[in-house]
Amino acid sequence: MQRHLCSLQLSRLCSNHRNLSSDHLAALVTAFSLHYQHGYQTYGLNLLYTDQGPSDPYAILAAHILYDLSESTQSSKPIITALVLLENLLMKSPCSFNAKLLSLRLFHTIGAGIGAHQVYETLDLKHLQMDSLGYSHCARLPTTGLLTLTATLLDSTLKFFSSNYKDSSDHLTFCYKYGSFIKLNDFMDFREKLNNSFHYTMVAVDRIILNIVQCTSIDSLYNANILPKDNNIEWEKLRDNHDLSVYISWDPERIESTPEDAREIKDLFIQNVHFLKLRTHILWALSASVNIIKSHDSARNSCVDTLRGVQKDWADIYHKISSRLHSHLDCRYFEILGQLFNLFVNISVEDTANCGAIVTDVQSNFKRLTGVVVDLVGQQRRSGDCYWKRRSVLETVVNAVEIISLSATICLLCNDLAKPPQNKRSKKKMDASTKCVLNDLASVIKNELNTIDSCLENWTLPDEFDLSDRLALLNLSANGQNSVIENIVNSHTTAVKELRTLLKAKLKMLSG
Repeated sequence: MQRHLCSLQLSRLCSNHRNLSSDHLAALVTAFSLHYQHGYQTYGLNLLYTDQGPSDPYAILAAHILYDLSESTQSSKPIITALVLLENLLMKSPCSFNAKLLSLRLFHTIGAGIGAHQVYETLDLKHLQMDSLGYSHCARLPTTGLLTLTATLLDSTLKFFSSNYKDSSDHLTFCYKYGSFIKLNDFMDFREKLNNSFHYTMVAVDRIILNIVQCTSIDSLYNANILPKDNNIEWEKLRDNHDLSVYISWDPERIESTPEDAREIKDLFIQNVHFLKLRTHILWALSASVNIIKSHDSARNSCVDTLRGVQKDWADIYHKISSRLHSHLDCRYFEILGQLFNLFVNISVEDTANCGAIVTDVQSNFKRLTGVVVDLVGQQRRSGDCYWKRRSVLETVVNAVEIISLSATICLLCNDLAKPPQNKRSKKKMDASTKCVLNDLASVIKNELNTIDSCLENWTLPDEFDLSDRLALLNLSANGQNSVIENIVNSHTTAVKELRTLLKAKLKMLSG
């Protein structure tokens, strides 16, 4: 059996699977599934709980081929079949980390955040693994719309990095105390590796943005920590500590180099740093806006210059790069938020001549954004395969909700800025033209909030998804299919519910 497995793995390494038809690949999956079950019955019945079944690689290999099949046929059925197969494997080999890692990625492929999180928790990652493996989940869960689950995950990850700083300090102290100077360099390198972790910076920024998005009042924003604790990010020193070699694979690309050394991975890291810069500039702009409101008249010009500088830097890095930035750029983050910050600057310097034009431009960009969301959700609902490409549609919806939530916050900041100071004995009221502009802006945002809320209200997934014939060929029970589908539907229902609750909260903020 081991010789047969090795020959199959070598065959895949030699690209033999790349030339096969879809029917041939499906037949291979059937054969591998039956080989796996035969191997389990013959060699895997009396294994310890912590042992991995000797025939497990058959199922892992079949899952890889099913993913290839889903890409070639543009169908979600092979992915769901792979998840059922891996779930069956994990019932027999509960400690198979290869199956867990693959399940985690496949659940994220179809946007099932709850299923992915359940698998992530069974991995029971400890210490350094939170950095080397946590990225595979932390980077994707925020795009699933599961706001509560995301907040919990990001908090636990940040807790690790915070405690690590203290622990590494203790290690250095002990080295001096006990004369183990030879270990100092190792501990210093380890500390620097984690302190400059891209994953740490990304999680810190995502957590703050999520906190701002979930703010239910403008007062809570004033009391929130808008900037990361380590705000002086040294972009050139950021390190990608993601361990890609832990993912078992027999793809031909593995022959050429390790995954970490691949050109595509290095390019992706550069693009992810650009993405993080865009996210960070949102926080810097919000922080500068709050400082303008809190500043005295004598210091206001300096704070306004700071905001203008942030906007200029933001505009300089806002260019199209082919990566996960597509969804971010397509949602017109800078076109909408950048214009709203321009409106804020104009109000702060009492230059309201162009405010009406800015609101008109923002309204136009909002119309395009909500139009994209409504079209994508409509296409998804009418699609014959409602699970395929659901993740990308959901990511666009989450980005749109984030933009509208941040826009509502900036609108309220503009309103607070335009109000006369309460500590001065003056009957001066808000300028009539400014008040009219802000009312128009609030009305625009409310309309878009209602549009997306109505769109989400009608976005449902079917509870039934028939794979019985396919599973029968693999000798798998249909119960596994029901479990996977239930997980996907539950993830979708929870995400839609939380997003709609957030939209209603923002509507209430603007109406208050």
